[in-house]
Amino acid sequence: MHPIISLENLFNLDFSRTDVLFLSVLPALLNLAICFYVLIFQPKNTLNILFSFFVFIISLWQISDAFMRLSVTIETAEDWLYILGQFVILATPVGIIFVAYFLQWDNKRWFSLLFISQVVPATIFLTLNIGRIDSHYIVQSDQWYWIPNPNKSTFTELMYFWITLQSMAIQAILWNCAYRNPKGSVKRKQSQLLAIGFLFPIVGGLFFQVVYPLLFNKTSIPVAPSFFTAFSFFSALAMVKYNLLEFSPKQHWDKIVETMNEGLIIVNLNNEIMYANTMFCDVTGYTNDELIHSRATGRFLDHTQDVLSVSFKEPYEFQITSKSGKKTWFLVSRTPYLDHWNKTTGHIIIYTNINESKRSEALFRALAENVGDFISMTDKNSNFLYASPAMLKALDYSMSELKDRSIFEIMHPEQAKESMSNFNTILDKPGTIIPRVNRFVSKNGREIWVEGVVINLLNDENVQAIVSNHRDISERRSHEAKVQQFLNVTTDQNKRLQNFAHIVSHNIRSHVVNIAGIVDILNASDEKSEQEKLMRMLKASTDKLTETTDNLNDIITIQNNLDNSRTRMNLREEIIKTGDSINAISNNNNTTIINEVQESVFVNAVPSYLESILLNMMTNAIKYRSPERDPIIRLYTEQEPDYTILCIEDNGMGIDLETHGKKLFGMYKTFHSNKDARGLGLFITKTQIESMNGKIEVESIPNSGSTFKIYFKNHES
Repeated sequence: MHPIISLENLFNLDFSRTDVLFLSVLPALLNLAICFYVLIFQPKNTLNILFSFFVFIISLWQISDAFMRLSVTIETAEDWLYILGQFVILATPVGIIFVAYFLQWDNKRWFSLLFISQVVPATIFLTLNIGRIDSHYIVQSDQWYWIPNPNKSTFTELMYFWITLQSMAIQAILWNCAYRNPKGSVKRKQSQLLAIGFLFPIVGGLFFQVVYPLLFNKTSIPVAPSFFTAFSFFSALAMVKYNLLEFSPKQHWDKIVETMNEGLIIVNLNNEIMYANTMFCDVTGYTNDELIHSRATGRFLDHTQDVLSVSFKEPYEFQITSKSGKKTWFLVSRTPYLDHWNKTTGHIIIYTNINESKRSEALFRALAENVGDFISMTDKNSNFLYASPAMLKALDYSMSELKDRSIFEIMHPEQAKESMSNFNTILDKPGTIIPRVNRFVSKNGREIWVEGVVINLLNDENVQAIVSNHRDISERRSHEAKVQQFLNVTTDQNKRLQNFAHIVSHNIRSHVVNIAGIVDILNASDEKSEQEKLMRMLKASTDKLTETTDNLNDIITIQNNLDNSRTRMNLREEIIKTGDSINAISNNNNTTIINEVQESVFVNAVPSYLESILLNMMTNAIKYRSPERDPIIRLYTEQEPDYTILCIEDNGMGIDLETHGKKLFGMYKTFHSNKDARGLGLFITKTQIESMNGKIEVESIPNSGSTFKIYFKNHES
């Protein structure tokens, strides 16, 4: 075997062997055709170049194999065998790198190691093969003409073992990719076709041209180049059916612009139409010939939004009138049209049909702006995106004042706290209608009660907001409050009636029974001394009955006297008058009265009731003083939105509220051993206060003192 390839003998070939031409040359020509198609018509990216290079190497391998078999002499066949070996060595590393790019492994950190693992061994084997470090010999075959029969040298075994591992790796990678991708996915189908295409030459070639001659010391059967026809077929199928490689820019352009749902035109710097796609012709009703070289401004572009204008806003809405007179709304956007030197020669204008969305928007606005409901739209942070005119009018805000403000800012503080705690529920339940009752506060401080529903439509790409629809129920709430107040009054009156009936049935009946008993004894007695004693007892019982009826009459008068009108009275002056009236009592008991009520404090009260309340409360503080200290009475006021509160604080005996709290203001209830206690003072005071729509509360600690809080209503209800 001669060490240098002889160009003189290299083309000593016999082209009459048609079977070789069919099995090796024809597949090589098919691969060359695929290679040049990708190089010429496809984008010049790495994946396409690698694919072309791989197919080119395969085609050269097939041609070298064909020329080896067409050789007339053994010397020519040997030279083509060594040339063939170069392409066999290059095929698998280029194939693995192509598969790596196909799977987008080039972005991984270890891709450089993979690349080196292919280039370094291939370079070594190529160098050794060119130097003919091993020895091959050619065997003539009646069926296959010339058959390479490699010598079992260490180099030969290592080279073929490396090629075998590389080939199996390609198969494993492609099949793994096929089954890791979802069923029906394009990537899976592409991987399957490539794997099947590689399977035929790799498995068949390895067995018949490597394993078979090495293990059995037989001549190889040259099927690998022919089997690569299967790879050519399946790769072409993957390109045509599953878009294995990208289309060329021109193919992309033609396919996109003619199938896109948007209208598209290209205008030059004079706004003359140079191109219009099919969709644009359809929506405008004009033919391509009618549009080309016509001006777009005015008909298809807004005069104020000329594409050459510095003030051009993109995108903007524009209504186009078709040839038939139909008006359609479009969203107009543009992009510069550049030449090869990146100079702007015109503009690409895209028209997106928004007619339906405009109609929907118009219907929504007509509905929202002509109903009395409070309709609002907020974002995921509760900030206003929209508020209906009815809502703005009721709240006395403008949309600019509410824009990007939280809806919780215009709610009553108590309502806002509750609504914020429920906001996450709304966010977590998209599409769910949630009923709500809210309380808003207008710009001038007026409270507005509303009732309605809230729905989270943030995931709806056409809305992307939380939508609320409420109705003003302030008047209804006011009526409900009055009804509730009436019910409360009725309930309270019923309780009072029951209490009164109990008192009448118990107290008066007790006196009557006692009197009747005395009369019976009196009638049966004949002794004058005993009769006189019984008469004194009868007098005491009738006096007690009279006192009871007088007390009950006073209470009935207070509860039923609706003619008592309240008067605006200076509280400090009334306290001073009361203090003067009990001056003797307070001095005798070393009482200190501290009047901290300001001169500016006025209350609405029935004069006689206010005098009675102050007198009763201040004398009670003296009556139930602590034996351990001199009494101190401190009077001061507090304010609430609806009430002026008079606080009467003493340092007396105090009351055990846990034991007596519920019956403190009951009739004939006493809680101390004071001999003057009748159990009517606090009951009458409470009755008088409540008749003026007020209330009374108490705070007390035994042996420390008490504080009574009397609430005077600020306004008539």
